[in-house]
Amino acid sequence: MHIYTLLTQLLWEQLSLHIQAHFLWDFPNHEAPMTIPEQKTNWNKNWKNEKIGFHQAQTSPSLLQYAHILDEERTILVPLCGKTLDMHFLHQRNHCVIGVELIPKAIDDFFQEWGVVPTKKKDRFWYEQITIINQNIFAIQPPTIPTIDGIFDRAALVALPTHIRAQYARHLLTLLKDEGTLLLITYDLPRSQEKGPPFAVRQNDVPKLFARASSVELLKEIHKTPKEEPSLSSRGVAWSKEHVWLIRK
Repeated sequence: MHIYTLLTQLLWEQLSLHIQAHFLWDFPNHEAPMTIPEQKTNWNKNWKNEKIGFHQAQTSPSLLQYAHILDEERTILVPLCGKTLDMHFLHQRNHCVIGVELIPKAIDDFFQEWGVVPTKKKDRFWYEQITIINQNIFAIQPPTIPTIDGIFDRAALVALPTHIRAQYARHLLTLLKDEGTLLLITYDLPRSQEKGPPFAVRQNDVPKLFARASSVELLKEIHKTPKEEPSLSSRGVAWSKEHVWLIRK
């Protein structure tokens, strides 16, 4: 029996027809248009030493509040996903979830903590309707993945230094289908205390970064102090502002 027939039968038991139709494709070995070697070295070290303060032990409160915005979007991309529980939440809302993560340990931890053994093919790991691709986000190109209906970015843009952000924003819009939805969370910090990651993203920078989108709307601003967010105190940060954005291509 042809190998793709066997794979299709396997995926049929686990995934929806939507995912089957696309995830049998092989990912070519693209040379990334931009690599992030310094970030990869630091991120590998942080995961190895369990210095993952960016990881939240619960679903993002902002995602809980605004998840309905993504309800009409079938396939959701979560860039730089780590082992975020947000992927479980989106899966439970009947989305097909595609995470992209550069660090193998983060992927291993995600499935181990879920208590499942994923199916693996090359750089893809999947179980049910959650797939994580072990790749540099810039190496992911539209021909190699299903149509991306929506994107949820809680900790990706803020993990990237300033000189990468413009290309990253353009890349997200390239991956997103026409009229697709991006739910984005950014953070602002005092200028004198903004050593990252997470890196501060100024409120007026987001419309510029996503100038090619059809609309960029600020949904909410949440002001936090060390009393409300203890991690700010340990980082020596006086306050932070969380901004929740709705961006439509």
